[in-house]
Amino acid sequence: MVTVHRASPLWLLLTRGSAALGGRPAAVARAVGGGAASLLAYAAVIWAMRLGAMGPVSALRETSVVFAALLGRAFLAERLTAGCIAACTVVAAGAAMIGHG
Repeated sequence: MVTVHRASPLWLLLTRGSAALGGRPAAVARAVGGGAASLLAYAAVIWAMRLGAMGPVSALRETSVVFAALLGRAFLAERLTAGCIAACTVVAAGAAMIGHG
């Protein structure tokens, strides 16, 4: 019989430490930090949607894709393909049009 863990990732991290993710402690710390930043960013978007019009907030949220691509290039040495650059350009142009409209 297979046992299924139903514990949250935070509980696993607290009880098993970095062994829960099977990685080096530095890598685990980066992963947890990235997850926390993602959670805070999502909370900021929800908060902003309560305060302003949903269209511009949604457009601004979509620009996170552009920032993710740039951060991936800067810190993770990811390649920016022509398709990625084109998609980022379209997203940035759309956000600019909504901002000026």
